Amino acid sequence: MKSKKIVIFTGGSYGPAEFYENQLEKIKPDAVIAADSGLEMISRLNLTPALMVGDFDSVDQTIFSDYEKKGVLIKRHPVHKDQTDTALAVDCALEMGAASVVLFGATGTRIDHMLASLAAMVPLARHGIQAQLADPYNQLFLFQGPRHLKLHLKTGTTVSLTALSDHTGPVTLKGFAYPLDHQCLSFCDAGLTVSNFAAAPEQEVHFESGLLLIDVVDEKETPQSETAQ
Repeated sequence: MKSKKIVIFTGGSYGPAEFYENQLEKIKPDAVIAADSGLEMISRLNLTPALMVGDFDSVDQTIFSDYEKKGVLIKRHPVHKDQTDTALAVDCALEMGAASVVLFGATGTRIDHMLASLAAMVPLARHGIQAQLADPYNQLFLFQGPRHLKLHLKTGTTVSLTALSDHTGPVTLKGFAYPLDHQCLSFCDAGLTVSNFAAAPEQEVHFESGLLLIDVVDEKETPQSETAQ
């Protein structure tokens, strides 16, 4: 049975360490994975990863050597490969029996890398694993339908939904300023579901099929799924 909570630090932008310290205290992960230069943030937080994975072309070699001497498991890949270091780390999380995976450092100035990180979350969602990407400004969750989610977000919290498949839905939203009733969505419909906000003490998101990305802005609560895949 999958039960492990796994956190992946990847090589993007971070900012204040306090956010990640608070997140780790809340998550209490069973294992931490370093994807290439994500190891540098792990070092800042005085953590020891269960695994280091990637081509290690961008990580501080002094930090890498320190962890290598500590005996941390290393999965080295060539620079010329068909997957990002983040995707490789996600594969490792799957192999380790993850029940939930949170990606840190997957945002920043490289939009192409952020999109690739979102794509790396897809296998997690398709395996019924809670997939989350977090930074100090956003909490992004990716779900595969069918799902019935109950959120308890503060009134006024901004929530954006984006279909990451050609046909996601039908989608029903309740407890939001802009509800939906059995609306089928595609990626091209993002304008319809961006910048919604919580208008009731409890919110519901129900959809039958497809991939749905939920971005909860400036909110640290996790959507709770009541209907498994």
